[in-house]
Amino acid sequence: MADSDPVTMRERIDLAVEGELELGGMRVTPADCAVTMNGERRDVQPRVMQVLVALAKDRPHVVSREKLVQLCWGGRIVGDDSVNRCVLALRNLAREFTPAPFAIETVPRVGHSLVENGHSHGSDTPAEKRGRRVLLISGLAIILAAIGVFLARSVAWSWLKPRTSTLVVTGTENDPASRALARDVSARLASFQPIHFSALRLVGSQRVASRPDLILQVGHMVGDGHAGANLVLTTGSGRAILWSRDVEQHSASPVDLRQQVAVAAALLLDCADEAMASPDRLNEQTLKAYLGTCVAMADPTDDFEKIAQTLQQVVASAPRFAAAWAKLLYAEASVFDSSAFTDGQVLRLKRHIAEARRIDPDMPEAYIAEAFLQPDGDFVAKGRLLKRAVARNPNSAPAHIEYAWFLGKVGQLDNEVLEARQAARLDPLSPQMRDSYVTDLAVAGRFDAARAALTESERLWPGSGRVLDSRYRFNLRFGDARDALRMLQSGEVDYPGSNLQASFLQARIDPSPENVNRAIEQVRIVMRSYPEAIDGPLQTLAQFGRKDEIFDLLLKRPHVGESDLIGGVIFRPAFREVHRDPRFIRVAQRLGMLKYWRTNNEWPDFCFQPNLPYDCKAEAAKLARA
Repeated sequence: MADSDPVTMRERIDLAVEGELELGGMRVTPADCAVTMNGERRDVQPRVMQVLVALAKDRPHVVSREKLVQLCWGGRIVGDDSVNRCVLALRNLAREFTPAPFAIETVPRVGHSLVENGHSHGSDTPAEKRGRRVLLISGLAIILAAIGVFLARSVAWSWLKPRTSTLVVTGTENDPASRALARDVSARLASFQPIHFSALRLVGSQRVASRPDLILQVGHMVGDGHAGANLVLTTGSGRAILWSRDVEQHSASPVDLRQQVAVAAALLLDCADEAMASPDRLNEQTLKAYLGTCVAMADPTDDFEKIAQTLQQVVASAPRFAAAWAKLLYAEASVFDSSAFTDGQVLRLKRHIAEARRIDPDMPEAYIAEAFLQPDGDFVAKGRLLKRAVARNPNSAPAHIEYAWFLGKVGQLDNEVLEARQAARLDPLSPQMRDSYVTDLAVAGRFDAARAALTESERLWPGSGRVLDSRYRFNLRFGDARDALRMLQSGEVDYPGSNLQASFLQARIDPSPENVNRAIEQVRIVMRSYPEAIDGPLQTLAQFGRKDEIFDLLLKRPHVGESDLIGGVIFRPAFREVHRDPRFIRVAQRLGMLKYWRTNNEWPDFCFQPNLPYDCKAEAAKLARA
């Protein structure tokens, strides 16, 4: 690739030499790619930090997009979306602190400006200020008059007043250990930053006599040398059981048990809050069905078909329940991703998307479901829909995580990590979001960060099956192969095709010709039996340097397989030598990725490696002329 312009290189922001900044009470440390405020630290992706520094240096003046590209991308040609993603990341960063230390203002077709503590840039004349005050006073008078009319009518007031349901957390009667555990759960629930109930209000256990709407009873259990707890959610009147779960202690530490119980309660009550906020009052049967499916979806599951059937019953009973519609679309889309849909099922999903949009026109799950309906290999259409889901729903964890997975399939691994991290921040108690973040970090080659994120997951859910599965999958491909083999042989994890994975791990531990050939022969057997499932075999071939065999599979076979599945594999670290071969651009063309790169001018990360022996765009141009 061509060398960079030395003038551009001198002007480009070098985070290593940039000094610290103070922005609205936030301390910005460019060299560490971190910000600190109110004792809280946040890590910032390097490109996003460069944009922050560029805007901060010229604040509050507008910085043109061209100048941002020059300062932060070294003048390299990038799409508008690259700048937009960094600006969106900065806005999300500012919203994580109270008060927000800064705001990013956009001047259409010009650029962006950074304003500290909400102060707008530019100055107004005294006449403009007086005019604005007159308009403000007039507007307030109109609003107050309207409010007066509403308040004069009790019917209108009852319509405006938000409905709040009360919940009490209590321990089993006459059991001091259970009552102590209940008090600890209540305290932890109050301390969880991501839990912001909108329709549910927690009250103290002493208020049981005041007839709360819901009761969460916590019971401490001891038996056979193991401790655990039982959670039961009931209605306040009648004590009808809505949901229950046993939580087993996985370590000798009572702190771990309390953490497990608190996180399980938080996931449950987040679902209960959604149900209480519904404009349709849910009957006990519908509420029970929704809570069961909602909690199940918080942890990755393969039983989406059954969940979708239950949620269809929920929305039939509560047709204005937006959260239930969102989960129904997500579950049906997940079923679509894992099996061949009939025409009737496709029509049903399309009908459900339309019905959900009548409630929320910008529901992120509607965009996600639409993306799943696009033909395999149409990365342009899928990317457009998922990008729109994030842009219109910046606080939606599902939108960010689905967009992250998509970006990984088109080779934009740095942005994949950025989106996955945002999803984990928005929903930090979700095992699915944490698990995806660990995987995305590993796929991007950030192994130390992946281990740290995995350790944090183990702190939240010590000993849980989901965390064990996450650790095994990380060690299988990227981490400690010996630990993965131990987990597999001991039965700590149970995977189909364990013999195949055991051969792969043994070859990683001892890459002797005998072990490697055994692992390769195993995947060849699999490909002969299941010719469409080549994503796993490709990983094995790449791990042991069988580059030519990879290109034979991806370029010479009449039917290469599903582009989405292959895209989730071929940009991993094991394929670095494959990326260095210009034939890889032909692979991308066949799978549909090249069209996405050219259409959006968003090229994969490997194309910008300084030692890549060819130019991606030049190779793409050759294919276009052929």
